[in-house]
Amino acid sequence: MAVKIGGQTVNVSGGGGKVMSPAMYPARLVLAVYLGTQENQDYNTKEMVDEDTFLFTFEFPTELVEYNGEEKPRWLSRSVKISDFEKSNFYKICNALKPGYSPEKDDPFEMVNSPCMVTTGLTKTGKARIMDVNPAVSGFPIPDLVSEPVVFNVKAPDMAAFMKLPEWLQGVCVNNKDFEGSDLQLLLDEENNS
Repeated sequence: MAVKIGGQTVNVSGGGGKVMSPAMYPARLVLAVYLGTQENQDYNTKEMVDEDTFLFTFEFPTELVEYNGEEKPRWLSRSVKISDFEKSNFYKICNALKPGYSPEKDDPFEMVNSPCMVTTGLTKTGKARIMDVNPAVSGFPIPDLVSEPVVFNVKAPDMAAFMKLPEWLQGVCVNNKDFEGSDLQLLLDEENNS
């Protein structure tokens, strides 16, 4: 499977099985990753532009797939431009995870494990994609996460958290526009030299 992140197509292992049917699913935020400056396609002009980008990955407890010989909940991710504009995708997702979200007060890293409802659709090539994220439905319990939640910030890297990220996502983090000379590069160089 391929995922488009930061203006590039990344091949992703895992997730196997059939594509999720377009529907609304209960989910929880399992990964929250600040990807730094990534090259993305501008929605209006279709030109490639540099944007501060955040990745939200959701775990779907009702959708199981076989991964490395065992059944695990499916994951689906969406990367978005970071913005404090109320109609932006970043703001809408944060507000769904924490109703009443305030960009000045609320940290999206603290929203990991938050329950929500995720609407999926299909891309032109038939791959599942996140269309919308809404607050959890009152009175509808959403099971706890099965996977260990992870938060990672390319500007303040934690190597233990970095090593828990899927390999393809580590690659996206390393390919951010501010990688050269960054703390992440220094930590990876130390890790490789030890």
